[in-house]
Amino acid sequence: MNTHFVISGISYSEYELRNNSDLGQRYEYVRDIQIFLEQWRGESDSIIAHTSGSTGKPKEIELSKSAMKASAVATAKAFDIEMDHEQTDNKQGVICSPLSAKFIAGKMMIVRALEWKADLICIPPSGNPLAFLDRNIDFMVMTPHQLARSFELGDETKLNQVEKLLLGGSPINKALEDKINSVKTPIFIGYGMTETMS
Repeated sequence: MNTHFVISGISYSEYELRNNSDLGQRYEYVRDIQIFLEQWRGESDSIIAHTSGSTGKPKEIELSKSAMKASAVATAKAFDIEMDHEQTDNKQGVICSPLSAKFIAGKMMIVRALEWKADLICIPPSGNPLAFLDRNIDFMVMTPHQLARSFELGDETKLNQVEKLLLGGSPINKALEDKINSVKTPIFIGYGMTETMS
């Protein structure tokens, strides 16, 4: 099985997404995904990325593609995620990212999707990404701000659709920690791991 990118409920192969200029012109977050895929499939052995600035001044860093792939494999092992669905149950894994592909966390979700042969639900970066969920998700990433906003808006019940959630981008406060402890979905904190590709 090959990775498909789901944009606004429509599934695109990598080739279809990379070559759909209309989609990229319509949605900035999709254009960022297209730009990253072009770089990922390019001849260079590395990717130039920018840190988000959450732990200091934003800076440009160079990441090797082989290290990014290794990080994706290590993440699958750490979270006990099946990477080769073809050989097991013929079921495509589904992961979800509401993070910009301009930054490392968003780029890494694309790499994970490709390495895990999972479908990637691409949600526009927003304050309440859970509102966009319409299916069960094996693995999702969010920022603490996004999760806190989801709680504020009463969408935390949609966490039941997420098997595992990774939070990053900023530290969590006590109020959010208490809310996290009240839900069944396993939530992991990965703040401060940008330079090590999550």
